[in-house]
Amino acid sequence: MASENRIFPLILNLRQRIIAFVLLFLLYITLFLILTPYLEVGVNYLVVLPILSATFCFGFYGGVISGSLGLAMNLALLYLRGDLFWAPSSLPMAQLSGMTIGFGLGLTGSYLRRLETEMMRRIKREEELGIALSEKEVLYRELNHRVKNNLNLIKSLIQLQVYRSENEEFIDEAERLISRILSISLVHEQLYSGILDRDINPRDYLIKLIEQIGASQSPIPVKLKSRHCEDSLSLSMEKAVPLGLIVNEVVTNIIKYAFEESLLIQPEVELRISIEEKTLIIEILDNGRGFDPDKQKAGLGITLIETLAGQLKGDYAYRARRQGTRFVLRFPL
Repeated sequence: MASENRIFPLILNLRQRIIAFVLLFLLYITLFLILTPYLEVGVNYLVVLPILSATFCFGFYGGVISGSLGLAMNLALLYLRGDLFWAPSSLPMAQLSGMTIGFGLGLTGSYLRRLETEMMRRIKREEELGIALSEKEVLYRELNHRVKNNLNLIKSLIQLQVYRSENEEFIDEAERLISRILSISLVHEQLYSGILDRDINPRDYLIKLIEQIGASQSPIPVKLKSRHCEDSLSLSMEKAVPLGLIVNEVVTNIIKYAFEESLLIQPEVELRISIEEKTLIIEILDNGRGFDPDKQKAGLGITLIETLAGQLKGDYAYRARRQGTRFVLRFPL
């Protein structure tokens, strides 16, 4: 509650202010009557107590009025004790001092009351903004959940059509399309989880993506190895989606063309993630039969990779290895 965050309990209802003022005024009278023999003329300074109490209970006007009546209260109490000889030697100067103190404390009290009122207003506003933000976060997660479910529904419809078709070319392209949909669906799945708010951990995302592609498309179990940088690395959805589509194309090509059951006992795909001068580097290596990048034909997959790499403001390259192929993607964070 906002009231629990107060620094000064200045905002009281009228009844509470009257009770507080009466108690402090009685304390002033008690101290004045008891301490007069000990403080002598200095007992007049106790008038500050009712001035302070009136200021903090009733604001500026309370301070001014109590300051104006301070001398009269002191004289009345001294008269009751029969100690008028301890009265101030200069009554006009004492009256002026009391009014000055009352005016100054009144201004201070009014300022503190306005300050706390503003603090309370801001605290209330922050609470309202926090509630609105929580509601938006719930809606955002629900949106990602619905998008993920819709993508999975589309994927299921395509799979259903694949099962009913005998056209090998259609089946091949449909499976590629399903894989692309999967890469987008995984982004929304991580966003829906709410663990990383609106950012995606590229390591977790890409590892899960590659594992699912291998499980769904490879007739042979594919071993996945990974090397990555710090776990705190995160990407926005705007960068995670094109990155996932690029990795999907690369891994799909690896599974389709690089591995043959007769050539390898254990196919391997290695994922490397690193950062150099605010540039994220994604490397995907395989131990398949490899190919000559210079003789590569520009199909739909390569065109898609080029387009998505441009969207990331990055570049990519295929590099031949002694065994297998190495794909490198660079783009700024």
